Amino acid sequence: MRKGIILLVSLALIVLAAACTTTPTSPAQPTAPRIAASTPAAVPSDTPAASATTALSPSVAPTTPIPTSTPAPPTPVIPAGLYITSLDIVPDPPTRGANLLFYATFANTTGIVQNFRWIVYLYRSDNPLTSFGETTVTMSSLPLGAQTEQSLGFWKLPLGGPCENFVARVAWLDQNNQSTPFLRPDGQVFEKPITVCAPSDLPTATPALPSQPTPIPTPPPGLFVTDLRTDPNPPTRGSDVTFYPTFSNTTNAVQNYRWTIYISTAVDPAHRISETSTLQTAFPVGVSEQKSLGSWKAPVIGPCEDFLARVVWFDQYNRANQFIKPDGSGSEKTLTVCPP
Repeated sequence: MRKGIILLVSLALIVLAAACTTTPTSPAQPTAPRIAASTPAAVPSDTPAASATTALSPSVAPTTPIPTSTPAPPTPVIPAGLYITSLDIVPDPPTRGANLLFYATFANTTGIVQNFRWIVYLYRSDNPLTSFGETTVTMSSLPLGAQTEQSLGFWKLPLGGPCENFVARVAWLDQNNQSTPFLRPDGQVFEKPITVCAPSDLPTATPALPSQPTPIPTPPPGLFVTDLRTDPNPPTRGSDVTFYPTFSNTTNAVQNYRWTIYISTAVDPAHRISETSTLQTAFPVGVSEQKSLGSWKAPVIGPCEDFLARVVWFDQYNRANQFIKPDGSGSEKTLTVCPP
């Protein structure tokens, strides 16, 4: 019994001792810093934000295209020049043994009257490089526009043969009598095929009437100047310039005249600044080129300058008169003289 009491007292003392003993506590956990949440400028959302609406053109229902007219091709520009547009032959169709006359229609697009010598050459179709025949050289003064000119002389193919084919070409002659074929407005050499048959071989069909040539005004008989060239050409400052006027005597008689060349500046054409020596010439009937007596020289120093050269003749009172062209205009030529 006593041992039990002692055991109980011992247990009580142990419990009391444990209660009085200080139990260490765990250190306090640091408080996590408080982060203030900031409101974002834009809150993401599953719904896309509305954007500015782009204006759309109203849709057009497809329609049938409206046909448009095809523009006309541009009109070709014809360079300025002297061209042949047609060549008529009388009689038409041409026959062996007949005198064939030629009527050439020229087109002058140069802007000025053209004075020139021309001729019609005939070639066999199988030999187009060697002329077989030709007309007489003709001198013409052609105004602006189109005009038909008759060639002087004629061409004839003798009787006694079959039908033959030829080609006619119209050519102009320079001061050295060198011939150059005329062109068509399209730039090709003008040619006209000709078939010449015996009168009995002509077709029975009635041929079309030849087109009537344009009447050519005939100037009254006289002595005219149709051209004026220089040597050297073009003239230069400091060089001796010699003049070669072309005269046309249509009086049917030799004409005797005293003549010279007057020179003036283009800015003051009423006052001559120089002249060649006076020359007495007997002009034959027809066309002839004459050389002036003496020459003229522009001073070496100076820029390019325009001068006028006029051909004049003197009457019995020694008064100067300007030669005219067949169309009635004055025979003058503008010379542009530059340094060499």
